[in-house]
Amino acid sequence: MLPNRIQQGNAALQLMDDTLSTQDFLTGNTLTLADIYLFPYTHVADEGGTYYLSAYPNIQRWINTIKTLDWYIPITFPAP
Repeated sequence: MLPNRIQQGNAALQLMDDTLSTQDFLTGNTLTLADIYLFPYTHVADEGGTYYLSAYPNIQRWINTIKTLDWYIPITFPAP
């Protein structure tokens, strides 16, 4: 079951990357709730070692674009 979920996750990332190849954000060239909802999970997807965002250059650009917005506040956690 897990390999199927990983495959589905990569398919979703590929769909996002393909979409972002022709526009700035997920539904066009304006930030929408789609971006706001998907950003938190997507920008850390490679931290678990299962997904590799380096394979998705348009997603990387999208993440960096969102991080440069004036109102963006990164979530940081104190070191244990």
